[in-house]
Amino acid sequence: MATHEGAATLCEQIDSILGQTLSPRRLIVSDDGSQDGTRAILQRYAERQDLTVMDGPCEGASANFLQLLAMPSQADLVALSDQDDVWLPQKLERAADALGAIPAAIPALYCARPLICSADLTTCRIAPMPSRAPGFRHAMVQNIAGGNCMVMNRAATDLIQSALAEVGKIPYHDWWIYQLIAGAGGTVLTDDVPSLKYRQHRHNEVGSGHRTLRGFLTRPFRVLSGRYAKVSAAHANALLRSSHRLTAENHTLLASFVAAQAERPLTRLQRLRALGVYRQGRSGTLALWCAALMGRI
Repeated sequence: MATHEGAATLCEQIDSILGQTLSPRRLIVSDDGSQDGTRAILQRYAERQDLTVMDGPCEGASANFLQLLAMPSQADLVALSDQDDVWLPQKLERAADALGAIPAAIPALYCARPLICSADLTTCRIAPMPSRAPGFRHAMVQNIAGGNCMVMNRAATDLIQSALAEVGKIPYHDWWIYQLIAGAGGTVLTDDVPSLKYRQHRHNEVGSGHRTLRGFLTRPFRVLSGRYAKVSAAHANALLRSSHRLTAENHTLLASFVAAQAERPLTRLQRLRALGVYRQGRSGTLALWCAALMGRI
């Protein structure tokens, strides 16, 4: 768990983790310099639970989570947790059952389905499922694996740790994890049964705007923004530094994707379409093609 000024919601989340039907063996929290009582809350839990508190890098949420993932671990499964959600009791058990069906040598990422909830958790709605299967051609241009929904097997965490020295600074740790695991030939699992309450409030690091009507209507404009192009380039560069960890097919796909970004607009669009990259939904794919024509990818 990565924390920063999370005192208002932290107890609910920790209690939901400790109340899982499959109890976690250890909770490790990295705190980014909180001044609101977060550390005091964590210390109280640490007095009676196997909870370790460490200082975060104070460079944002992604850097905080990457520092956590760099810690040596012998755990069979690792789950990432935000500070402001509430896990439903079966979250870890469902993840363990799903990941247990995957051969241990294959990196595997489980993505829980969230309930999108108001700040006080009184109003919730189920998040839609992806319309197309996850994979590297999708991961190159869109993330469906929210960090707060992730559980990974040992092979996946080993892969991540081996690549951490190469990644540098990236905008979104969860998107990079999805890209790396999919690119290395791993398995990405999605679950259609909701298992956590994803709290929405004005301090969300990212939020679920893509899962709302407003988000659906404005999503094409976000893809067309310069911000999307910068994020896409940063993640592509990070993957290039770890390209030797990808399958031969995905190694070639990544090189072709990066080369296509430097082409003229029409050629860029043609090459990206030929590569078969895609976003979820027709509007998302249409926005991707428009972004390609405008040089915003």
